[in-house]
Amino acid sequence: MSNPSRVVADFLAAVGDPTRVELVRHLAEGDTTVGGLATAAGVDTVKTSHHLGVLRAAGMVDVRVAGRTRVYRLVARTLTTDRLTVRGPHGIEIGMPRRAETSRGK
Repeated sequence: MSNPSRVVADFLAAVGDPTRVELVRHLAEGDTTVGGLATAAGVDTVKTSHHLGVLRAAGMVDVRVAGRTRVYRLVARTLTTDRLTVRGPHGIEIGMPRRAETSRGK
């Protein structure tokens, strides 16, 4: 069994990178592919795949195979009008403004 402190540290490290936070915000809008996320976030597909691997290891993202395509989704999330809350291990919750808000300069 994993050390609870390590699990929490891995979760916090996963959301400690601005690119991964941006990917989480895009995934909050719905399931998508690596290519779709890369385009939306303005990051190349190799880096996007790497970041998705970190998010998967932290338990924030999972993947399903649809034919030859891998579709990613955000696992535990709560969307309200103005916030996205991602729930992690051991009751940790990370709250952030929804992507649409930040793009309007709020």
